[in-house]
Amino acid sequence: MSMNNPSPPPSAGGRRSIRYALARLILAATALGIGLALLTAAGLMLNNQREDIQRSLTAAANAAGVAGSAAVAFHDATAAHDVLVMLKAYPEIQAAALYQTDGRRLASYGDDQWLPPDARGLGPEHSHIAPLGPTATLHLPIVVDNSPVGTVFVHARLDNYWHSYFRALGVAFLVGVAGGALLLFLAIRLLDRIIRPIRLLADAATDVRLRQDFSPRNIPAAEDEIGDLVNNFNSLLAEVDSGRKSLTAYQNELEIRVADRTNELSLANQELQAAKELAEAATKAKSAFLANMSHEIRTPMNAILGMAHVMRMGGATDKQMAQLDRIGTASTHLLNVINDILDLSKIEADKLTLEERDFGVEGILENVAAIISPKVDAKGLKLVMDTGDLPRRLTGDPTRLTQALLNYANNAVKFTATGTVTIRTRALEEDADRVLLHFEVEDTGIGVDPEHAARLFSAFEQADNSISRQYGGTGLGLAISRKLAQLMGGKAGVRSAPVQGSTFWFTARLKKSASVADETQEASPRAVTGASMAGAFAGRKVLLVEDDDINQMVALEFLSPTGLAADIANNGAEAVDMARRGAYDLILMDMQMPRMDGLEATRRIRQLPGRESTPIIAMTANAFREDRDKCLTAGMNDFMTKPIVADVLYAMLLKWLPVK
Repeated sequence: MSMNNPSPPPSAGGRRSIRYALARLILAATALGIGLALLTAAGLMLNNQREDIQRSLTAAANAAGVAGSAAVAFHDATAAHDVLVMLKAYPEIQAAALYQTDGRRLASYGDDQWLPPDARGLGPEHSHIAPLGPTATLHLPIVVDNSPVGTVFVHARLDNYWHSYFRALGVAFLVGVAGGALLLFLAIRLLDRIIRPIRLLADAATDVRLRQDFSPRNIPAAEDEIGDLVNNFNSLLAEVDSGRKSLTAYQNELEIRVADRTNELSLANQELQAAKELAEAATKAKSAFLANMSHEIRTPMNAILGMAHVMRMGGATDKQMAQLDRIGTASTHLLNVINDILDLSKIEADKLTLEERDFGVEGILENVAAIISPKVDAKGLKLVMDTGDLPRRLTGDPTRLTQALLNYANNAVKFTATGTVTIRTRALEEDADRVLLHFEVEDTGIGVDPEHAARLFSAFEQADNSISRQYGGTGLGLAISRKLAQLMGGKAGVRSAPVQGSTFWFTARLKKSASVADETQEASPRAVTGASMAGAFAGRKVLLVEDDDINQMVALEFLSPTGLAADIANNGAEAVDMARRGAYDLILMDMQMPRMDGLEATRRIRQLPGRESTPIIAMTANAFREDRDKCLTAGMNDFMTKPIVADVLYAMLLKWLPVK
């Protein structure tokens, strides 16, 4: 609106007093307040009424159950009927009955049409009181010496309860309406004293707007907040006049500042975009580095472990077998170190994702105990499993749970020379959907000084350098356990003192599973050996797609006892061509190969006529979850991580290529 062309005043006919608006607002607020109060009172009274009914029926049923327990226990129908007659003291009870443990009715009272023919479908203690319903029912078990001997059932009419409830509600309504009317009357009287000076002040403001006259106005008002408003209005008029003069200059200055700030924001946005692109590039580079590290390390490890296994299969002297055992032990230790480093890198790169599948906690504890038992026995220690009351089935990542708990258990055995290693499990918190589990491993070992305990959960940290020299280890296990616990919504910590042992703990928040599957189905399959596989697949063909010569040799040695005839493709392009020219019962597919990788080769094989359902198993050094997902998305059926273990390969063959 231009200050030089003021708009005309509103017509008298269209003008409305604030008095009526406030009166309507007070009326609405009063009505709303009364309504809410009545609804609250009605709800509270209804809840109290239901509780009174519940208590009355429960008292009657308990009295009948206690008095009739002997009659029910000895199947005395006459005595049971005499007990039920006592319920005449409760006029609202229309019918009642006592039932035996087999569900048959022993005695009844009142109208039988309200009583169930038998009690077998009643279930545990239960009451049914419908809101404002005319009737209510209740049944309770009859217990003698902590053993149920029968059931008491009660049916009642609630007319008297509800009559009294509505009478009380009507009185509350009348009181609320009367109080609201009084409040409205007093509020309107108060409005009359407030509105008149405000109306005069509004007229003065209209005059200022129309005539642009900023001289003070004489408006009668008391020395109260309204008077302060009038005085402030007159002061404002003087300030507005001076403010108008400086407004134009300030607007010009503001335009200059806005232009400068816009340029600054534009430069900042450009810097932020550049930083974002650098961060994304760094994340991609780290992901690519982790994938390449996994592939480049696991590929030669597959050759080392595989060739050691092949040499054992080919026969060796006792001395050579001992040397091969040392190679296997060292290689396995190296692989564990590599896995720890890659796991930590995946966690820090936010690349580690947890599985969501059903499992039983007991199975995890049994696996951990089975793994560490040989070490415990070798050192003459005692292993104690202390398990509390736990849910039978949970949903989460059992592999990572096992990894975290096994890190603790292995450390406990490593640092304990004599005494006991105790594994405890408890449920700390539990609701209908989730449970917070607490795992801890206590030992009687060397212990840790409390001032060094906080460093134990940092990567590559141990209590001191002598620990690493004497006991070995990288200091990664505890760091990984803490990060896994955090990923599962929990925490990790330690309680320890020198020479007094240590207790390492972590928590995990897991979903409860609706599955009722038999936990025995989760047991690990028995190891499959080459001898047991001899000739299992005679006459059937497998295509091995692998670009590394040594890995080809290892795989062929593993496949030799099975009776499978194996062809070799050195890359994905050769695999597609060989699958086009001949039929194979199963294909073992590497991922990273020259000319064409395993993913593209799988997609092309799936497009060949008759090759839509041929089992294709990934056999790769890429160990990340996203690599597994890529394989399955490309059309592969399953996934094996290098280094390949013969037992795992044989189990995979039996899974996808059953013996005829």
